[in-house]
Amino acid sequence: LAKIQDNTILSANENEMNKVDFQLFPNPVIDVLTINLRKNHDLNFSKIEVSNSMNKLIVTKERINESEVQIDFSNYPKGIYFIKISSSKTIQHFKIIKF
Repeated sequence: LAKIQDNTILSANENEMNKVDFQLFPNPVIDVLTINLRKNHDLNFSKIEVSNSMNKLIVTKERINESEVQIDFSNYPKGIYFIKISSSKTIQHFKIIKF
């Protein structure tokens, strides 16, 4: 069986092992979005991607070594954006609103 968590499909056996706590704030964002990656020693965060509502990739951050990443939204128009956070064991998706 598969389980959906934060728009990510995990197998039932992987659900607890791959559960990663993220904090994305503020949401809605005006200028700068902060992503707090609570690192788990079994996970290596490899990429953060931000896409607009037309599915156009607008920001990519790779080889994430810090536990907090900031993304500047000040030059982007108001609307809905999608964040994809990839680690060594999971991919999770989040929706952000830009005011």
